Amino acid sequence: MLLITEGAINTICATLQERATLTTHQFLFVFTNDATKESTSCVAVISDATYSYRITQLTITEKSNATTAERKAGSVSLQTPGVWHYQIYEQADSTNLDYTLATTFIEEGKCLVSKSSTATFDEYSGASSSTTAYSGNS
Repeated sequence: MLLITEGAINTICATLQERATLTTHQFLFVFTNDATKESTSCVAVISDATYSYRITQLTITEKSNATTAERKAGSVSLQTPGVWHYQIYEQADSTNLDYTLATTFIEEGKCLVSKSSTATFDEYSGASSSTTAYSGNS
């Protein structure tokens, strides 16, 4: 499962090369919200190709109201937090946002969009801190 934080630059590592058919490619991400069925897409930025034969490191920036030009450069608006379905397509064109025009379907999965990258936990503080030892004799 991918994790996308709202309003942040998100790094994603995926194994995309094993199904790729082009030598020079771009990766189109299509996101669909599980609850609202809202759909959007973006062309992710390849941020590190050092180990591209196995892992491709991509960058997707989540921002509200990303323009079409920004979506072609790695930004996307996922304004409803929660679970999204994603699909990744390979394509030669860095400006195409239509998955029907992409070359190859590569991968799909789930994505969790959250408002914060840091988890917060509630701590229970009502417990007694004293202990009673049983000595075996009554």
